Amino acid sequence: MDAIEERLERFLVPLNDHQRRAFAYAFRTWREGGGALVAVGRGIALQAPWEGRRLTVLWAYGPAGRNRPPRLEAPLGTLARSSVPPDLVESWRDDLTTVSGMSSSVDGANPTASVSDGFDDSDARKLMESALAFARRI
Repeated sequence: MDAIEERLERFLVPLNDHQRRAFAYAFRTWREGGGALVAVGRGIALQAPWEGRRLTVLWAYGPAGRNRPPRLEAPLGTLARSSVPPDLVESWRDDLTTVSGMSSSVDGANPTASVSDGFDDSDARKLMESALAFARRI
């Protein structure tokens, strides 16, 4: 087992079955779509190739304390500062509003989907389809 596989296993261990399935689906779908998974700090970066480097399209975070559930976060502010064309970032921001599990603060810099019981398989599928479509456009 390589280092990222070990890190993914450790990431998934503290999650409940529902959360584990959602993240495993996200990680598998991202890889199958041609993306890379990179362990960074306490999170997992879902990265896509862009201009000769890898750009983080989504962050996966495990639970943080009692008040912070595991989540998937779209770093739109960082993407905008990374010279990704603003129209592509704004188009993805608009697309993220259709994912029912995304936070209501989608207008903020980092729309976030808390991976809780309210975040179902269709939410995970829609988010990953959206992220992969964005990655293909950049």
